[in-house]
Amino acid sequence: MPLTRAGDSYTVRADGIRFLMRDGSFEIICQIKLETLSQIGQTADLNETIGIFQRDRAMIERAASNKYDRTSRQDYEIVVLTPADLPGSG
Repeated sequence: MPLTRAGDSYTVRADGIRFLMRDGSFEIICQIKLETLSQIGQTADLNETIGIFQRDRAMIERAASNKYDRTSRQDYEIVVLTPADLPGSG
């Protein structure tokens, strides 16, 4: 079942940007590593990295939904996106 966006907010952390998605009534914590965002936009600047997240959020959310659907996890586990999870990674 595809995940849907739970809200527009997100949290910038030292290890990535976290955002919420929904599987029906359940909220799923998702995260994209800052290094992964930097690779998408080929930048190391944090402000630009946040801009990349905002610009590419729909693609990032689709990648999170795809990873959620193809992997098994415990309810408390975070869906963490790496470059291999993004379109065009190989």
